[in-house]
Amino acid sequence: MTSHMDVIAEPDDLDVAAVQAQPLRHGQALTTILRVTVSIVALIVAALVLKPVFDDLDFAVVKDAITSLSAPQWMAFVAVFVATIGCNGLLTTAVVPGLPIRRGVTAYLGSSAVASTFPGPGDLALRLLMYRSWGYPATTATVSVAASGFVTVGTKLV
Repeated sequence: MTSHMDVIAEPDDLDVAAVQAQPLRHGQALTTILRVTVSIVALIVAALVLKPVFDDLDFAVVKDAITSLSAPQWMAFVAVFVATIGCNGLLTTAVVPGLPIRRGVTAYLGSSAVASTFPGPGDLALRLLMYRSWGYPATTATVSVAASGFVTVGTKLV
């Protein structure tokens, strides 16, 4: 039998929900617009800087290579892709005490998306924010980000 206290959410959960339900204030809206604008400008600058590198890229050759893959090659490609995501999710789970695998995969995919899109160490900041939002203390989150960063860079170097 469920007691009345089991049904009521924790006060912290209610506070977070109340803050999230509030509309953006004028200052927050301007800050958000500024961040989006800076992100778009950064992408445009990166595209202009990298354009000479990709001048000889022929998308027809890339399309032909992709469409020429056989079914077993596609299956191998997808299997390696899924295994890579799973292994990196497990790595993240291993360096954060008590982190579920699904959140390890989420942290890996989220930070990888940022690292692939924006230059600089934004992926580390995103991971730190994720861990903090999941309730980990700052020390645990910081050590976990540093540990996963060392292992990830180390494996890439190897």
